[in-house]
Amino acid sequence: PWTGDPRNQIELSMNTGLLGLGSITIAGLVARMRLNDCAGICSWTKLKSTLIPHANGDYMVIRKKHVGHFRGDDWYTELECYRKVL
Repeated sequence: PWTGDPRNQIELSMNTGLLGLGSITIAGLVARMRLNDCAGICSWTKLKSTLIPHANGDYMVIRKKHVGHFRGDDWYTELECYRKVL
């Protein structure tokens, strides 16, 4: 499915709650954002980063993890994504 036409993309940017990027490779990346449940497995996201512009583009979510605890820990969503094949 990651070779198809991305539709209904979820934007990942600092304006929409992107907190950080990690493990950026040619194949994909791991994005950490504010707690958000709108991205599902096999859904498309569009990264718009001003700090790492070479990572911008279309990605498919392959893993989603919500992190948080009731007693003061950080609350965030972590998305593991593969880059769209051109």
